[in-house]
Amino acid sequence: MAPESPDRPVKRLLIQRAPKHDVLGLWAQWYAYRGWRVVPLHNPILLCHGATCSCGDENCGSIGKHPRTTHGVHDASSDLRQVAKWWQLWPDANIGLACGESFDVLDIDDSAAVSHFLDRFGGKAVIGLGPSSNPARGWHAYFQPLGRNGVRIGGEDVEWLSKGKLVVAPPSLHASG
Repeated sequence: MAPESPDRPVKRLLIQRAPKHDVLGLWAQWYAYRGWRVVPLHNPILLCHGATCSCGDENCGSIGKHPRTTHGVHDASSDLRQVAKWWQLWPDANIGLACGESFDVLDIDDSAAVSHFLDRFGGKAVIGLGPSSNPARGWHAYFQPLGRNGVRIGGEDVEWLSKGKLVVAPPSLHASG
């Protein structure tokens, strides 16, 4: 164990006070602290035979990817108090980030499309432009905002997400687990 210091007990206390299920809320607040607008999304409810959405719609086509708020992306906020309220109300909510202001996102939904895109456009150059994340089978790369709205690039598996669009942010859960 690390030696005690005046800061150690405080850090340990803060960690002990943060419930394990509040990880999503802490991440949402971190994104908001960066100035990124956040909105709570419905979350997948994992079952032994698949997943259903917390929205309650048995035929939901966007499990864990659509907003819990009335006005969706228009409700997104970087106000830390508002974000904390949302995750107190919905501690298991996935995290949605509003695109088009702080960043745009290149969203590639299929592993084969990721490989094709990186082969065609030189993956090293693309990856080096900003942070990226790997959702279930695809890839999200974050870029400076360009002001283009939801442009499809090279088919249905590649989309540029900008103003008016949301991206599901890590460590949100995917319907596949």
